[in-house]
Amino acid sequence: MEERLRRLERENRRMKQAGVVALVVIAAVVLMGQVAAPKVAKVVEAKKFVARDASGKVRAVFGVLADGIAELVLADRAGKIRAALDVAADGTPRLQLYGKAGQGRIALGVGGDGTPSLALADRAGKPRALLSVTAPGAPGLQLYDKAGKVIWEAP
Repeated sequence: MEERLRRLERENRRMKQAGVVALVVIAAVVLMGQVAAPKVAKVVEAKKFVARDASGKVRAVFGVLADGIAELVLADRAGKIRAALDVAADGTPRLQLYGKAGQGRIALGVGGDGTPSLALADRAGKPRALLSVTAPGAPGLQLYDKAGKVIWEAP
């Protein structure tokens, strides 16, 4: 009799545990159906996006200018422009890197006729070297003096 009572109590305990598990599973299924999925915008449209740091300084600007040029401008912590990527209305791309004082130092671009070029400038922003590939595919190199006059070129 004692053995039978222990067995019944064990079975009863198991039934209670199974009932609690079943109740938790049913409650979870019901509650999961109540949570609405967050709506995600598939398209965001604007003429300009501005990213600011914690202090409120503009660090990046992405947008389309009035003349049709699409541009991405990145600034340092002081708010000075350090890099700019733009695509002109005619589709010609250009990447510019700026020095600490805000002067253009490196410009990489593709001309309207598809010829690539790389221009290097000194600390004052004056051109010092230009490497390009002409339309027939011939490379070209020009070196400039401090006044901006060509002092050597090839071919």
